[in-house]
Amino acid sequence: MFDAVAIVKSLSLTPLNIAIVGLPGAGKSRVLASLSQHSLTTRPGQSCEINVFLPDLDSAMTAQIWQVWCVVDVRKPLLTGRDVYVEQALHDLLRQAHGVVLTFLEQADLTQQAWWNHWLKHHYPHLPVVRWLNQQFTPQWPGFELDAVNSVINVPLPGAWQRFEFDLGRVCLDHLLMGLDASKSNLDMAIWRVHGVLNTLEYQNAVAVEGTPTLLQSFAAEANLAYAPGQLVIEGFHLDQAWLTQIVMAAT
Repeated sequence: MFDAVAIVKSLSLTPLNIAIVGLPGAGKSRVLASLSQHSLTTRPGQSCEINVFLPDLDSAMTAQIWQVWCVVDVRKPLLTGRDVYVEQALHDLLRQAHGVVLTFLEQADLTQQAWWNHWLKHHYPHLPVVRWLNQQFTPQWPGFELDAVNSVINVPLPGAWQRFEFDLGRVCLDHLLMGLDASKSNLDMAIWRVHGVLNTLEYQNAVAVEGTPTLLQSFAAEANLAYAPGQLVIEGFHLDQAWLTQIVMAAT
């Protein structure tokens, strides 16, 4: 005869490992860092970020009990026609996820949040969703109350991931941002990640540039950012290096 209490107790002691996935720039690293400050359950395990857009990183997931959390940045909706590859990659991630973490809510207005809530309910009504506010989880939140066994997250990519680095002097920020936006909108370049710190003609202090598959923005650089002023990195798929070099150099 089975001892139900013993079975439940055994399950509660089984480590539950959490894999954080999401599109580039969605906040995966920040969500992972916040987990160290949050006691989710009585089943501690390891947590890791799985970047499926870079090679040889999926090996972090082994034949253990994994819970896959897909991080979704709600700052900007997907654009019909332009974000085809982006939406497909997000679908591939969410089909293998067990829960959704909505990030950057403080930087999104109610219209943007409502768009993503509707999109998720329409496509993935079965997935539980948690709102990650002020870069932390609500202290009382116990985590997603479900288990699953996963091996490797599989996302067919739209091409080879490309990365270009630039060392720059003072730049015209407006020209640079307009050039990058035009490369995405008019030339169908899948610029999925832009990051760096720049000295600009418009501002006395250094400016940080951050780009995701759906968003390109700039803001005052903090002293502890990873890049020294003058460094810019552009990453993505189907990128024309010569064209991007011309765009970047034209802004200097």
